[in-house]
Amino acid sequence: DLDESRRDESGMTPTLFRVPAQSIMTKVKLQELQSRLDRLLSLIRPENRGKTKESELRLALFVKLDPHTKDYPKRLEELMIQLGPQDGLRDNVELAQAKLEPDDQSREIRLGAVHKSYAGTDGGIEALFELALLKTTQYRTQTDPDHKKDQLQKASSTLEEFLKLYPDSRFSPQARKLLSNLPAGTKPTSG
Repeated sequence: DLDESRRDESGMTPTLFRVPAQSIMTKVKLQELQSRLDRLLSLIRPENRGKTKESELRLALFVKLDPHTKDYPKRLEELMIQLGPQDGLRDNVELAQAKLEPDDQSREIRLGAVHKSYAGTDGGIEALFELALLKTTQYRTQTDPDHKKDQLQKASSTLEEFLKLYPDSRFSPQARKLLSNLPAGTKPTSG
């Protein structure tokens, strides 16, 4: 028997190929998909839908926008013009605009402003989380040792502030993980 002659000392037949995975969905892809679904579920909550058919249509338009298209900034601006000052979707549109800022400093200012203006709303909560991500990235990419320590302090403080204000947010597990991955002994203490 041909198979018998190919067995190794453990009794197993060596193979040249690995058995294909039962799914092409990797853990990372699954987490990314879950994150996108969580975001969608957050967006379609009643406070973003409003009470009128027009507000529901604006939400549908916002959800369907593709941030990778050239006209995305223009479409956000057009949508913003349609929103009243108390529209529940306004925080999310301002957040989307803030995330488009081309440089870190402008993005940091805009994200901070969105959080300050809309603290406690889904867009305001996400703005503070995005700000923490930005500061964490700034820390990780900083090469000057003196500035790196300052960036670490800013990243730690922002993550701790986020966790203090929004401990049950959908972003909290990721914020905790980011904070725990920062160097020990340099994190501010919770009070």
